[in-house]
Amino acid sequence: MNIEQEFLICCIEEYKTFHNLSGKEVIELFEKFNVNSFVIDNYEALHTTSLLYVVEDIDIFIKKEKEK
Repeated sequence: MNIEQEFLICCIEEYKTFHNLSGKEVIELFEKFNVNSFVIDNYEALHTTSLLYVVEDIDIFIKKEKEK
């Protein structure tokens, strides 16, 4: 497992806690809107911010994906 994958797991856990979702719900949501790729592709920028910011950024990303 590389550092980007470890960060993705951390993001999943934080997102789950913040939104009071199950792990399964978050995995399904992330797969549906390709959030995994978003987090890994943007690791360099995201990992330098707080996890709250990352959760908010993921919410913005999902909202934009829903609008497509």
